[in-house]
Amino acid sequence: MAKKILVVDDDRELLKMLKIMLAKSSYEVKALPSGHKLIEKTLEFRPDLVVLDLMLPDVDGLDLCKQLKTDAATKEIPVIMLTAKSTELDKVVGLEMGAEDYITKPFGVNELLARIKKVLQRPVTTAPDKGTLLKSGGIKLDDERHEVTLNDELLKLTPIEYHLLKSLLERVGKVLPRDELLEKVWGYDNMANTRTVDVHVRRLRQKLGAAAKCLTTVGGVGYKLVE
Repeated sequence: MAKKILVVDDDRELLKMLKIMLAKSSYEVKALPSGHKLIEKTLEFRPDLVVLDLMLPDVDGLDLCKQLKTDAATKEIPVIMLTAKSTELDKVVGLEMGAEDYITKPFGVNELLARIKKVLQRPVTTAPDKGTLLKSGGIKLDDERHEVTLNDELLKLTPIEYHLLKSLLERVGKVLPRDELLEKVWGYDNMANTRTVDVHVRRLRQKLGAAAKCLTTVGGVGYKLVE
């Protein structure tokens, strides 16, 4: 069955071009020129991914992203942001809202298609290995159940946070460089900004609470989990 993508952008020429290119790549596509019906259409269409322009004329794209990520019915749907804003702060804010990735305008269609493919492949390429139980301190990751507990309390993690923590638990005490995490967790090679990793690590630390002290930063390199 074809994967479904909902694209939201007020640039009608770009929207038309994206719809054609995505359809040629065997995706089922719905396109919206504004954001006021995004939530309604998302619930109706049930896309596998939303490509969302942040600078819409009728509503703030960041607010829409936040709505998608806080609604129980839509929070698991990945979001790729399209943004003409190029500052790090703008990108970080979007990632903090829960978006999986961003791409800055102007962009190449092939790059966007590659990002989309990577995001949609994650559940397949990161399928749990039965019987895997990883531990460090009070953190336990049961890959067969796809659950993480902290001091026996269940943690609610996003898919990205889950696989990020799993990667760190698999190599406790060893440094994982940011670019290696991008490739392992996101499936990216050399086309993504490592700032993406930093934002998701910060979100993971917030959920770990006091246990976050075990997730250390190695300046200029990456991160490691220590006992």
